[in-house]
Amino acid sequence: MAVEIPIPEATLSEINVTLGGISYDIIFRENSRDDRLYFDIYTEDILVKGGVKVMENQSLLYRYLLDGFPSGDILCLSRSGDSEGIATLSNTGLGKAYGLFYLTNEELGVE
Repeated sequence: MAVEIPIPEATLSEINVTLGGISYDIIFRENSRDDRLYFDIYTEDILVKGGVKVMENQSLLYRYLLDGFPSGDILCLSRSGDSEGIATLSNTGLGKAYGLFYLTNEELGVE
């Protein structure tokens, strides 16, 4: 079952979340130059991937070979199924136009 990742409303914030049985720290930041949301993801204080740009309606980690993130992917998805402009801090998160979701490899149909 997909897990929704909460996104704090501050322009720079950090959360801890368990995905696929592994604890991760995710640091979110808003880039005012391009009005985009980015994140860095860590496990046990080791950077798994930095500078991930939150792009609407697509996979965010699958294109990378990440030893520290072996069991799934994070996707930014529109709640309505329609493209609703770019995913920004103001419209991405719990109850907003876009959500950030973790899906396992099994849910994605990949091995």
